[in-house]
Amino acid sequence: MGIVNEEISCEIVEASISIVQREEGECVEPWRFVKLEVDGFENMTPKELRKFGRWCLTEGKRIGQQYKSNGAPRA
Repeated sequence: MGIVNEEISCEIVEASISIVQREEGECVEPWRFVKLEVDGFENMTPKELRKFGRWCLTEGKRIGQQYKSNGAPRA
């Protein structure tokens, strides 16, 4: 079990992203430190789905720039 560095909630749907830093001795593939949780099934409009997709892309880019491959924040 790693260290949770950040948890981000989505306003569009009930979803959250957790950034979990790998601890020493843990065997996890590089860059597999993002956990996405979507609560249940929701009916969405195409517009809401596009907004959710943009949110995922934006967060993915930001996370890739701010964190190392093991989930540790960049200095």
